[in-house]
Amino acid sequence: NEKILEKIGEQFAEAQEELDDASAEISNGKKQLDNGKEELANKMAAAQNEITNGKLQAYVGESEIKTNLTLLLQMKQIMEKAIPVLQTAYEDGMAIQQQLQILQSAQTPEQQAQANALMQQLAEILGTVNGQGNELAGAGITVQTLEDIPQAIAEMTTKLVEINTNIALLQEAQGKVTDGKTQLDEAAAALTKAQITSILEMSAAAAQLADAEAQLALGQTQLDAAKENAEES
Repeated sequence: NEKILEKIGEQFAEAQEELDDASAEISNGKKQLDNGKEELANKMAAAQNEITNGKLQAYVGESEIKTNLTLLLQMKQIMEKAIPVLQTAYEDGMAIQQQLQILQSAQTPEQQAQANALMQQLAEILGTVNGQGNELAGAGITVQTLEDIPQAIAEMTTKLVEINTNIALLQEAQGKVTDGKTQLDEAAAALTKAQITSILEMSAAAAQLADAEAQLALGQTQLDAAKENAEES
């Protein structure tokens, strides 16, 4: 009987070995799947953080560009408006000063009235000059008298060239930021799609492993039953 049982054991040993090997493969597959899930989660989190940080930087950069661009456009508008006003004020003011010099020794009431009228006009012009000077002070342009105007116009002409150059650079940067935001949005969408695809693939792999594990359990049950029947007979 012992020899018969030994012979039966040998017959089923190879089948048991195959089942054990399959069990080991399933266990290894489950371990690899768990490691894959963890690695995927880490990669997805890192990618999501990178995209989020990129978006934050883009929005901050966009805000700074808008602020600087607004300031430059405002300064450009002020200077472009001030130049012709100051040019006219300078020409009119200098002409009035020349006329006042001629009337400096006015004797007749008519000449005196004319001089007073010219002085009133000059005061209005100087008021205009002072008003423009207040607006230009923020740009470092000093205009307080008629004599300051030529230098102020020369400085504004130079500054306008710099301002226009900087406006063009900021507008170009604004376009790049917009493109960057679009690319980040596309990257986020692609990341979500890749994440869903990976989850589905891992779910399918997990289902296959579960099915293989169930089949292995069934095979083990059938092998045990067959071995028991063989021993009893």
